[in-house]
Amino acid sequence: MNRKYHELINFNKILRSGAGASIISLYASVAFQYLLHLYAAKIYQTGQYGHIVLALTLAAICGVLMQLGFSNAVVKFIGVYDTKNQLGLLHGVVRGAGFFSCLGALTFSLISVAIIYAIPVKDTQYQHALAAGFITIAPLTVLLFLQNVARGFKHMYLATLPKGVILPCLTTLIALALAVVRRNSYVFIYVYAATALITALGLYSLVCRIPRYAKARKTKPEYEVRIWFGTSLPIMLSVGLNKFIQRCDIMLLSVFAPASIIGIYAMAARLAQGINIANLAFNRYWAVSMAKHHLNLERKQLQSTVTKTSRFAFLFSLPLTIFLIAFAPDILLFLGKDFVHGYWLMIILLVGNLIRSFFASGITLLQMTNEEKTATRILFRCAFLLLLGYIIFIPAFQAWGTAVVTSLGLAGVGAWAAMACKRNPGCYTGAF
Repeated sequence: MNRKYHELINFNKILRSGAGASIISLYASVAFQYLLHLYAAKIYQTGQYGHIVLALTLAAICGVLMQLGFSNAVVKFIGVYDTKNQLGLLHGVVRGAGFFSCLGALTFSLISVAIIYAIPVKDTQYQHALAAGFITIAPLTVLLFLQNVARGFKHMYLATLPKGVILPCLTTLIALALAVVRRNSYVFIYVYAATALITALGLYSLVCRIPRYAKARKTKPEYEVRIWFGTSLPIMLSVGLNKFIQRCDIMLLSVFAPASIIGIYAMAARLAQGINIANLAFNRYWAVSMAKHHLNLERKQLQSTVTKTSRFAFLFSLPLTIFLIAFAPDILLFLGKDFVHGYWLMIILLVGNLIRSFFASGITLLQMTNEEKTATRILFRCAFLLLLGYIIFIPAFQAWGTAVVTSLGLAGVGAWAAMACKRNPGCYTGAF
């Protein structure tokens, strides 16, 4: 009884800390992103909604890759340099990583758009949607990078709300105001890209006012480019592969299925991914602590942080899973009778996501404890097996095959990372 009371007290302390802010902001973020997708699905129905999801999925994957691994590496370096009070390097890593990320994203966007319009196609709506998705990559990369800088300084609201709340709210409001957006799905994506740019500019001004970074900006920037890239490139592969595992189902399904099937599956997947909110929140908040405990050789504190991350992520995922099982049919029916066919697809995907949340801290722990290459190997092997499964099952079973393979892949990543973490750094990543 005393132990349970002690755990309850610790839980309340965690919620009052920055982890609570991370949970609240991420729940708000996911809620508003759901509203954005619900609005798009309602006005466009399954066909054009499939185009929107495909374009935004493409932007999300490339937006992570174009950060060149600095998405998580900058969080790690900020934690290390801030602990050692190395303000010059703190200034340099934010400026240098931001420059390389922005340059890579802008170059990739322009080249990709040129290639898309150079290829003759019959479906111009589809072509315009893909081009809009590639244009979205540049502002989205900037926004994601700035949010990760804020996460490094543990400003969890700034690390979540701009992309999660402000971006979908502004996009929805503009779409409601402009009739042309409701007629053309690709215009909706262009509105999303413009809103992402505006949000990124506003976030930059706020990040510059963070006290520790404002102080660092007054010092001369110092650069350790070789060390940064030596750390960030393996992270780029692991983060990119992780995002590929989460999103490649829609990309590959689009090769074998019509846009209407993509729309049905995409909404089911969007609902199932909602249980990962706590997983993201606790990992984002405690990632810096993992790096610091590993740096200071504090093994017991590291294990404690890892256990708290997985346990609370799993416990927060359970009630949301129950809610979706009970009320998802009503949500899908509201969007349109075609979307109801995705209910059992959502159930299959929920299983994989729930198992992944049980081992929530595995990949993050490897990335924060100089085991980036191990994380990359795990994700690469899982991505290869996923791709093989998709090639075998999607042509025959389309959405059903996609759901089963994706669920197995999500569960496999969590379990595989847990075994790797047990060997090195010697931590158990399960919730219980």
